[in-house]
Amino acid sequence: MKDGMSKATAHNVWFKALGECGYHVLDRQGLTSASFPDTFAPSAFHDQIYADGRGAGRKDPVLRCGIDWVFRHVDLNKIGTSAQHLSSFEMAIAYAISPMDASRELVREHTIGVAARALGRLGMRLEECYFTCFGGVTVGNTVLHADGLTSSVLEKHGVPPAHIDFIGGVSLLTNVRKANEPAGPRCEVYYRTSSGLLIEIATLVFEEFRWKSDLRNLAELGVYVHGLAVGVERSLFANSGAATIFEIEAISPAFEYLREQLGSVAGEVCHAEVCCAIDALRSLLCIMVDGQPIVGKNRNRIFKRVVRSYRAAMRNMGLDLEKHTTELLPILLVEHEATEQPGCRVRDEWETVKAMVYRSAGAPDGRVA
Repeated sequence: MKDGMSKATAHNVWFKALGECGYHVLDRQGLTSASFPDTFAPSAFHDQIYADGRGAGRKDPVLRCGIDWVFRHVDLNKIGTSAQHLSSFEMAIAYAISPMDASRELVREHTIGVAARALGRLGMRLEECYFTCFGGVTVGNTVLHADGLTSSVLEKHGVPPAHIDFIGGVSLLTNVRKANEPAGPRCEVYYRTSSGLLIEIATLVFEEFRWKSDLRNLAELGVYVHGLAVGVERSLFANSGAATIFEIEAISPAFEYLREQLGSVAGEVCHAEVCCAIDALRSLLCIMVDGQPIVGKNRNRIFKRVVRSYRAAMRNMGLDLEKHTTELLPILLVEHEATEQPGCRVRDEWETVKAMVYRSAGAPDGRVA
């Protein structure tokens, strides 16, 4: 394991930095979301942001922040082949709702100033980061120009122009395309690790539109929704000196345990299996600690796919499923306990997870609807 900031320290740093900017802390809202009824939430606090963003004509600004688990099943195929991907991870969010009479430049000054403070405290100076800005697109009857304001404000904060690139099209306009969903320019933030790997660590969002019901045209949202999202594990990986995200302080005990069990046979192929096993078990534990019924055909399918991935990885490594699951669970539970918030159910699910992964390929009785 390489030296680096602990997850608990990263949480404290985040909330202290945002508290200094007047942001109020949200309680965790979990992996089930009305915005994503048939998957586990791939974005933290989406329902809360959506509700706040519907306050057209709002005059009093809203400042909120939080950290919550997310699960992105679309990244499952990248596990073991990517140095930076996890399918379950913690997302740190800070967002503001500002009235439409605020200027676009001041909206960006605020959010980028907050990003500079928070990322700097996490060890990533803004001027050392790289950025992809919205390059413009025509959506229905609306022509959206390149987001030169964001680029300009970034340069005021010391970001070299060579670190800023523009990408046209809808990829940096929004990541959720649904009726009435907020939309607007986004800016992806990248950081180069000590090993030379360029990784995405954050996203800046500046939304002032909403999708109409035809999903082909935009209307004014009535407020500005602006903020940033940071991958907690990615931010720790960026400064850890570790070769992969599985070797950061929060995850490395499980990584090292499996490598020790494999001994001299631990090679490139086994490395991928180790990553797949840890990622799958972390995801299952995250879903179970969330404590919500796994409702819906697609959620059930995703859940069972993760179970099968874990069982297959352990089988491919020739490791006894029951024995090593029993050893791995308390190691991985430390990550939840170290950053536990009120209402988080950790030890309650230990036996349930163990029974589920080595006795059946499905979810525990009573948990799937």
